[in-house]
Amino acid sequence: MRIAVFLGLLIACFATTTTLQAQRSNNQYTKKSDAASVKILKQVHQKYAAYKSMKMTLKMTMESGSTKETQTATVFVKGKKFKMTAKGQEMISDGKTLWNYQIDNKELYISEPTEDEIGMFNSPDNLLKTFEKDFISALVATVKEKGRDVYKIEFKPKSRDAEFSKIRVTIDKATKAVKRIKIFDKSNTHYTIEMSNVKPNASVSNAIFTKDLKSLPKGVEVIDLR
Repeated sequence: MRIAVFLGLLIACFATTTTLQAQRSNNQYTKKSDAASVKILKQVHQKYAAYKSMKMTLKMTMESGSTKETQTATVFVKGKKFKMTAKGQEMISDGKTLWNYQIDNKELYISEPTEDEIGMFNSPDNLLKTFEKDFISALVATVKEKGRDVYKIEFKPKSRDAEFSKIRVTIDKATKAVKRIKIFDKSNTHYTIEMSNVKPNASVSNAIFTKDLKSLPKGVEVIDLR
Protein backbone atom coordinates (compact mmCIF):
# COMPACT_ATOMS: atom_id res chain seq x y z
CA MET A 1 0.00 0.00 0.00
CA ARG A 2 1.40 3.40 -0.92
CA ILE A 3 1.87 6.13 1.67
CA ALA A 4 -0.75 8.43 0.15
CA VAL A 5 -3.42 5.74 0.35
CA PHE A 6 -2.43 4.75 3.89
CA LEU A 7 -2.39 8.27 5.30
CA GLY A 8 -5.27 9.36 3.10
CA LEU A 9 -7.47 6.87 4.93
CA LEU A 10 -6.40 8.33 8.26
CA ILE A 11 -7.04 11.90 7.13
CA ALA A 12 -10.53 10.99 5.91
CA CYS A 13 -11.33 9.29 9.20
CA PHE A 14 -10.01 12.17 11.31
CA ALA A 15 -12.01 14.66 9.25
CA THR A 16 -15.16 12.62 9.90
CA THR A 17 -14.36 12.36 13.61
CA THR A 18 -13.84 16.11 13.92
CA THR A 19 -17.12 16.87 12.13
CA LEU A 20 -19.11 14.48 14.30
CA GLN A 21 -17.54 15.88 17.45
CA ALA A 22 -18.53 19.42 16.42
CA GLN A 23 -22.10 18.35 15.64
CA ARG A 24 -22.64 16.07 18.66
CA SER A 25 -20.72 17.65 21.50
CA ASN A 26 -23.49 16.58 23.88
CA ASN A 27 -22.72 12.93 23.15
CA GLN A 28 -19.53 12.72 25.20
CA TYR A 29 -19.07 9.53 27.16
CA THR A 30 -15.67 10.28 28.64
CA LYS A 31 -14.89 13.21 30.91
CA LYS A 32 -11.33 14.45 30.73
CA SER A 33 -7.73 13.37 30.20
CA ASP A 34 -5.81 12.22 33.24
CA ALA A 35 -3.10 14.47 34.67
CA ALA A 36 -0.28 11.97 34.05
CA SER A 37 -0.90 11.71 30.30
CA VAL A 38 -1.35 15.47 29.93
CA LYS A 39 2.01 16.06 31.64
CA ILE A 40 3.81 13.53 29.43
CA LEU A 41 2.27 14.89 26.22
CA LYS A 42 3.30 18.42 27.20
CA GLN A 43 6.89 17.18 27.58
CA VAL A 44 6.69 15.51 24.16
CA HIS A 45 5.51 18.76 22.57
CA GLN A 46 8.35 20.69 24.22
CA LYS A 47 10.88 18.17 22.93
CA TYR A 48 9.81 18.38 19.29
CA ALA A 49 9.29 22.16 19.42
CA ALA A 50 13.02 22.51 20.17
CA TYR A 51 13.97 20.81 16.89
CA LYS A 52 14.69 23.09 13.94
CA SER A 53 14.60 20.12 11.58
CA MET A 54 14.42 16.34 11.68
CA LYS A 55 15.07 13.25 9.62
CA MET A 56 13.42 9.92 10.44
CA THR A 57 12.28 6.57 9.11
CA LEU A 58 8.59 5.66 9.20
CA LYS A 59 7.31 2.11 9.04
CA MET A 60 3.59 2.05 8.38
CA THR A 61 1.50 -1.10 8.65
CA MET A 62 -2.17 -1.75 7.95
CA GLU A 63 -3.77 -4.94 9.33
CA SER A 64 -7.28 -6.06 8.45
CA GLY A 65 -8.25 -9.66 9.13
CA SER A 66 -5.61 -11.85 7.52
CA THR A 67 -4.34 -8.98 5.36
CA LYS A 68 -1.20 -7.12 6.41
CA GLU A 69 0.55 -4.48 4.32
CA THR A 70 3.69 -2.56 5.23
CA GLN A 71 5.35 0.52 3.75
CA THR A 72 8.62 2.17 4.79
CA ALA A 73 9.49 5.82 4.12
CA THR A 74 12.21 8.38 4.78
CA VAL A 75 10.97 11.74 6.05
CA PHE A 76 12.66 15.14 6.25
CA VAL A 77 10.96 17.84 8.34
CA LYS A 78 11.67 21.54 8.77
CA GLY A 79 9.02 23.56 10.57
CA LYS A 80 5.77 22.94 8.69
CA LYS A 81 7.61 21.65 5.63
CA PHE A 82 8.26 18.00 4.89
CA LYS A 83 9.43 15.55 2.26
CA MET A 84 8.44 11.89 2.42
CA THR A 85 9.97 9.34 0.05
CA ALA A 86 9.14 5.67 -0.37
CA LYS A 87 9.11 3.07 -3.11
CA GLY A 88 7.05 4.44 -5.99
CA GLN A 89 5.88 7.43 -3.95
CA GLU A 90 6.98 10.95 -3.07
CA MET A 91 5.12 13.54 -1.01
CA ILE A 92 6.42 17.08 -0.58
CA SER A 93 4.98 20.14 1.15
CA ASP A 94 6.22 23.67 1.68
CA GLY A 95 3.73 24.04 4.52
CA LYS A 96 0.90 25.14 2.26
CA THR A 97 0.94 23.16 -1.00
CA LEU A 98 1.16 19.37 -1.09
CA TRP A 99 2.70 17.58 -4.08
CA ASN A 100 1.76 13.90 -4.10
CA TYR A 101 3.81 12.20 -6.81
CA GLN A 102 2.73 8.64 -7.58
CA ILE A 103 5.76 7.61 -9.58
CA ASP A 104 4.58 4.20 -10.76
CA ASN A 105 1.25 5.62 -11.99
CA LYS A 106 2.91 8.68 -13.55
CA GLU A 107 0.54 11.02 -11.71
CA LEU A 108 1.27 14.16 -9.68
CA TYR A 109 -1.54 15.51 -7.48
CA ILE A 110 -1.29 19.09 -6.23
CA SER A 111 -3.51 20.19 -3.35
CA GLU A 112 -3.74 22.62 -0.45
CA PRO A 113 -4.66 20.59 2.66
CA THR A 114 -5.63 22.23 5.92
CA GLU A 115 -2.91 22.97 8.47
CA ASP A 116 -4.10 20.03 10.61
CA GLU A 117 -3.93 17.63 7.66
CA ILE A 118 -0.41 18.72 6.74
CA GLY A 119 0.52 18.50 10.42
CA MET A 120 -0.33 14.81 10.38
CA PHE A 121 2.49 14.24 7.90
CA ASN A 122 5.32 16.36 9.19
CA SER A 123 5.84 15.22 12.79
CA PRO A 124 4.62 12.58 15.24
CA ASP A 125 4.19 15.44 17.68
CA ASN A 126 1.71 17.19 15.38
CA LEU A 127 -0.18 13.95 14.95
CA LEU A 128 -0.58 13.75 18.73
CA LYS A 129 -1.91 17.31 18.78
CA THR A 130 -4.56 16.21 16.30
CA PHE A 131 -5.58 13.40 18.66
CA GLU A 132 -5.76 15.73 21.66
CA LYS A 133 -8.43 17.87 20.00
CA ASP A 134 -11.02 15.11 19.79
CA PHE A 135 -9.87 12.37 22.14
CA ILE A 136 -9.38 11.87 25.87
CA SER A 137 -5.95 10.57 26.93
CA ALA A 138 -4.86 8.34 29.80
CA LEU A 139 -1.56 6.81 30.90
CA VAL A 140 -2.38 3.08 31.03
CA ALA A 141 1.05 1.52 31.68
CA THR A 142 4.80 1.97 31.96
CA VAL A 143 6.59 -1.10 30.60
CA LYS A 144 9.94 -2.30 29.24
CA GLU A 145 10.54 -2.52 25.50
CA LYS A 146 13.96 -3.60 24.26
CA GLY A 147 15.46 -2.72 27.61
CA ARG A 148 13.95 0.76 27.78
CA ASP A 149 11.08 2.09 29.88
CA VAL A 150 8.19 3.34 27.76
CA TYR A 151 4.86 4.97 28.49
CA LYS A 152 1.67 3.56 26.98
CA ILE A 153 -0.89 6.31 26.50
CA GLU A 154 -4.35 5.56 25.12
CA PHE A 155 -6.72 8.01 23.50
CA LYS A 156 -10.47 7.36 23.56
CA PRO A 157 -12.89 9.40 21.43
CA LYS A 158 -15.18 11.99 22.97
CA SER A 159 -17.99 10.94 20.62
CA ARG A 160 -19.52 7.48 20.31
CA ASP A 161 -19.77 8.14 16.57
CA ALA A 162 -16.01 8.51 16.08
CA GLU A 163 -14.43 6.31 13.41
CA PHE A 164 -11.73 5.08 15.79
CA SER A 165 -12.35 3.04 18.93
CA LYS A 166 -8.95 3.94 20.43
CA ILE A 167 -5.43 5.09 19.67
CA ARG A 168 -2.41 3.71 21.53
CA VAL A 169 0.82 5.73 21.66
CA THR A 170 4.19 4.45 22.87
CA ILE A 171 6.62 7.09 24.20
CA ASP A 172 10.18 6.60 25.44
CA LYS A 173 10.16 7.54 29.14
CA ALA A 174 13.67 9.00 29.22
CA THR A 175 13.79 10.87 25.91
CA LYS A 176 10.04 11.61 25.48
CA ALA A 177 10.36 10.51 21.85
CA VAL A 178 7.29 9.03 20.15
CA LYS A 179 8.14 5.46 19.17
CA ARG A 180 4.85 4.05 17.88
CA ILE A 181 1.27 5.06 17.16
CA LYS A 182 -1.37 2.35 16.73
CA ILE A 183 -4.84 3.29 15.57
CA PHE A 184 -7.84 0.97 15.95
CA ASP A 185 -10.89 1.67 13.81
CA LYS A 186 -14.34 0.19 14.31
CA SER A 187 -14.09 -2.04 11.25
CA ASN A 188 -11.34 -4.00 13.04
CA THR A 189 -8.59 -2.49 10.90
CA HIS A 190 -5.39 -1.47 12.68
CA TYR A 191 -2.93 1.17 11.47
CA THR A 192 0.54 1.28 13.02
CA ILE A 193 3.14 4.02 12.48
CA GLU A 194 6.61 3.35 13.90
CA MET A 195 9.35 6.00 14.08
CA SER A 196 13.06 5.11 14.04
CA ASN A 197 16.47 6.50 13.05
CA VAL A 198 15.39 9.93 14.24
CA LYS A 199 18.06 12.60 13.67
CA PRO A 200 17.11 15.96 15.23
CA ASN A 201 18.41 19.20 13.70
CA ALA A 202 19.51 17.40 10.54
CA SER A 203 20.99 19.56 7.80
CA VAL A 204 18.11 20.11 5.37
CA SER A 205 17.91 22.54 2.44
CA ASN A 206 14.66 24.44 1.85
CA ALA A 207 14.96 23.50 -1.83
CA ILE A 208 13.80 19.93 -1.18
CA PHE A 209 10.39 21.11 0.03
CA THR A 210 9.04 22.16 -3.36
CA LYS A 211 8.38 20.16 -6.52
CA ASP A 212 9.74 21.51 -9.79
CA LEU A 213 7.20 20.52 -12.43
CA LYS A 214 9.78 21.06 -15.18
CA SER A 215 11.81 18.19 -13.75
CA LEU A 216 9.00 15.66 -14.19
CA PRO A 217 9.62 12.84 -16.68
CA LYS A 218 7.70 12.96 -19.93
CA GLY A 219 4.23 11.47 -19.70
CA VAL A 220 3.48 12.37 -16.06
CA GLU A 221 -0.05 13.72 -15.66
CA VAL A 222 -0.39 16.73 -13.37
CA ILE A 223 -3.72 16.88 -11.53
CA ASP A 224 -4.22 20.22 -9.80
CA LEU A 225 -6.86 19.97 -7.08
CA ARG A 226 -6.48 23.49 -5.72
